[in-house]
Amino acid sequence: MSAAPGQHPRAGEAAGPRPTLNVLDVITIPAGGNAAGGITASKDAAGQAERAGYRRYLLTEHHLNAGIAGGPIPTLLPLFAERTERIRVGTAATLLGNYRLIQVAETFGALAALYPDRIDLGLGRSGVVPAATPEFPKHLAAKFQLQRRLFGRTDGDTTDLESLIDELRAFFAGTSVDDQAGPFVAPPATAATPQLWVHGTSAGISARVAGALGLPFGSNYHTSPRTTLDAIAEYRAAFRPSATLAAPYVMVSADVIVGDTDAEAQRAAKGFGHWVASIRNGRGQGAIPYPSAEWADAHPLGDDDRELVADRLATRIVGAPEPAAARLAELAERTGAD
Repeated sequence: MSAAPGQHPRAGEAAGPRPTLNVLDVITIPAGGNAAGGITASKDAAGQAERAGYRRYLLTEHHLNAGIAGGPIPTLLPLFAERTERIRVGTAATLLGNYRLIQVAETFGALAALYPDRIDLGLGRSGVVPAATPEFPKHLAAKFQLQRRLFGRTDGDTTDLESLIDELRAFFAGTSVDDQAGPFVAPPATAATPQLWVHGTSAGISARVAGALGLPFGSNYHTSPRTTLDAIAEYRAAFRPSATLAAPYVMVSADVIVGDTDAEAQRAAKGFGHWVASIRNGRGQGAIPYPSAEWADAHPLGDDDRELVADRLATRIVGAPEPAAARLAELAERTGAD
């Protein structure tokens, strides 16, 4: 489904029975590679996605992972916009707790001015730092604490997400007012029109705020398949029409590994379980460089790690293009994804 220039997508605009396809890229570093190689490969993939007719190319924000180069997204995003001509590029999501709001407004205002009708600003909460528990071991909690310190996060910095989005919209509208200084503007944010999205994992603040403000909602099925349906239901229940969106509009992410044949796809997918386990088990430096099939064959997953990633293994889509497309269509029907 495509949106009118400068406006949010509206439910019911799709030209065919299947939803728009987008790419969500974490900018993975392959085994034996480095960050520069990963970024270059992703830029090339964005061009391929545009030529193939994908609607959006979205970058995720992850930090302190040995196998992910997608950290400095505000710096990288212009490179993707410059490499392409028509495809929308954006974030899914910009973690608001990692930035001053004025930085987000000016950065995406400038991008929206330079690349009109092509910039998506996906907003996400930075979340809270969990306490160490048997289910969330001490070393993993310490990693979250480290990120909190390095990015200067504070308790509850994104709890009032609705107020943050209202303030961001005021920057873009040129209607900001300070209690002491009075009205002010922040070029190049003023009059900028990036498409605003809210992304979330569970039925909580993000889903409710997206609905209440009449914004489109991205649900992270690929990271938390068990909570997706509840999150979407929460969003739809809270939805109120806005000036830019008349009805709920949902984007759903999925792990998809495709090859020319099923056998090729299965081979490419051999390192997937190890990669996800490295994110979840907290034993190393976050996501490892994506393993080769040969390495994965030589290092089978242990029982504990296999149980840890069972949901991701069960819900990923692996195969040749036609069966993979059919499974994506099933997921879209089950979730009502646009």
